[in-house]
Amino acid sequence: MIGIDRQQTKNRIDPPVLIGLGKAYYELDHDGSLRVAVLHGVGPDFVIEFDVAAFAAATAAGHPAAQGSGLHQSRWYRSAAAEAGCRCGAGSHQYRRT
Repeated sequence: MIGIDRQQTKNRIDPPVLIGLGKAYYELDHDGSLRVAVLHGVGPDFVIEFDVAAFAAATAAGHPAAQGSGLHQSRWYRSAAAEAGCRCGAGSHQYRRT
């Protein structure tokens, strides 16, 4: 299970969450014993949007998280994004290793 727990912001994705997702997808890509992952948002919102203010602050501070997490390189993320139509909405998403 991969959970996003930023209920106070309706689970907006900020740089630390993006890095955490990148690490989780990296583990999925490299651990052959993992066959399924469920990405979920804690609380009533799955993910409402990116936290633009947090990314702007990270960019201004030169934080490496603002440069990206490598998440887009994961085959899990690419297939899930294509399946979801690159949209965020209510609920959770399940990914299977093929």
